[in-house]
Amino acid sequence: MSRLRSSGTKTRRITITSYPVGAATVVGYVALEGSYTTVSHLRIDGSNMLLKSSYANGSCPHDVSQPLTIVGHNDVLQYDDYYQSVPRLRSSGIGIGFWGNADNTIIRYSKIHDVGQCQAYDHLIYLSHGNNVRIYGNWLWNDPHGRGVQLYPAPTNARVFNNVIDHVGEGFVIGNERGDTVSGNQIYNNIITNSTGLPWEHIPGEAIHDLYGGARGKGNTFHNNILYGNPGGMGRLTAVRAYKNVRANPHFADPAQHDYQLLPNSPVTTLNLWNGILALPINVGVG
Repeated sequence: MSRLRSSGTKTRRITITSYPVGAATVVGYVALEGSYTTVSHLRIDGSNMLLKSSYANGSCPHDVSQPLTIVGHNDVLQYDDYYQSVPRLRSSGIGIGFWGNADNTIIRYSKIHDVGQCQAYDHLIYLSHGNNVRIYGNWLWNDPHGRGVQLYPAPTNARVFNNVIDHVGEGFVIGNERGDTVSGNQIYNNIITNSTGLPWEHIPGEAIHDLYGGARGKGNTFHNNILYGNPGGMGRLTAVRAYKNVRANPHFADPAQHDYQLLPNSPVTTLNLWNGILALPINVGVG
């Protein structure tokens, strides 16, 4: 268990990274509870037995993995490879703002994959609360039991862009509980492919849907995204504004091996997506 409770400052961040080259592996629960902390260039196997699932039944066991949790503000997760190697312990991957103040969190240029086993409750990234969160340039894959990114119930002014989301239940969900506010969130320039559907909620494999338990949020948009191989199409939107989303084959280099670089003949090379390189530069200093 790694609970990172110390905080840096705006000008003197705490950085946890591999050194000097390669990627060190961390196994178990990781929580960023302090602020102004950067975690980079790590391989994180998040398998643990710290979460007692409230949905325990045949497909949702009690003892599963507590997600990597970010509850400090101004924290950064970058160039990391996060997964849960033990199938019977899989649950959500990254949880943002379950408690605390997760404002200005950044998750970028990371691979997050192979999580989830409980019906429709486990997500690759679960953005619960926080203002001005940025999620961009990531490759997300293999979670048939949830969403690539769930924005629920009260994130505000998030920007989620330039991510690849492949082979998940559905790409996104956005919504709120009664009394919560979800507003000003923008989801754009993502590629969502091969959504598998969430039969427990009668949801076909789609890119996005929205859901609200009370007053609907304002200013949430879903635009300029690329959709391919999603049987349910774009999905059902009642309050999120959607525009300029297109269906097109992105032409990945080798999606079967999770290489989501775009080939030269891709119709969406202008998105300028991340190249998937995680390696720490040689002779990098740690400060």
